[in-house]
Amino acid sequence: MENAIIIRGRQVGPNQIETDEKFSAQGQDLAVIVLPLPVENGKERETIFDFLKRLPAGNRSRQEIDQQIKEDRNW
Repeated sequence: MENAIIIRGRQVGPNQIETDEKFSAQGQDLAVIVLPLPVENGKERETIFDFLKRLPAGNRSRQEIDQQIKEDRNW
């Protein structure tokens, strides 16, 4: 499962799933794992993926990030 992707969706028929995002696996055999999302107070609980999508895009360069990692490791 080294190329696994996680996509939210919902069951719309006895053997049909509708996904929230597009993905490309046309013509490939797939293994589908169904994991119902937890519900709190009548609505789905936010997943870590939802949280990450809400974060603003970063504006640091790769070099700046690498420099911070290097400094953190030498701390």
